[in-house]
Amino acid sequence: MTRITGAVLTLALLAALPVVAGASPAGAATAEGADSAHATTATAPARPADLAIDQAGRAHAWRGEVGTLTVLDFAATWCAPCRRSLPRLQELQDSHPELRVLVVSVDDTPAQRDRLVEDLSLHLPVVWDEGHRIAEHYRPGGMPATVVLDAAGREVYRHTGSGEADWRHLVDVVESRLDAATGSH
Repeated sequence: MTRITGAVLTLALLAALPVVAGASPAGAATAEGADSAHATTATAPARPADLAIDQAGRAHAWRGEVGTLTVLDFAATWCAPCRRSLPRLQELQDSHPELRVLVVSVDDTPAQRDRLVEDLSLHLPVVWDEGHRIAEHYRPGGMPATVVLDAAGREVYRHTGSGEADWRHLVDVVESRLDAATGSH
């Protein structure tokens, strides 16, 4: 199967998945401040099923960490726009150490994930989505897809693509939420 055919098949399967309870993209906020109607309690400590392993063998809770603003980015080796956006996410993480950026590789194998990390010289955590359980939960509509989780683990923003307007909006959402959390203006 070619990479393009595999990519199309993967995206088609992700789009056809049933919505996981509590993870409906239709119920998720899509802009800063729009999450108040969707308030839930803070996420519980990570269960083993909520953990994914990064390129260094470290486990990460993919549903967010209580008390930490989290950016999840869905990417793959075959996704050219992902390859353009991942270095920018690395810069965002580097400039905001209080932010948690977690890249979710939907590649078929950890070796493909590792190739992506090596090709782009990434040092932010890139977890492999074994069995696509993370993608089943968040249902990215395409690649790259970015989801922001607030300090309670609630989805507060998402976008698909790597355009300049998308990037600027993501940075604005992240910086305004970080400023609000620290009381800065």
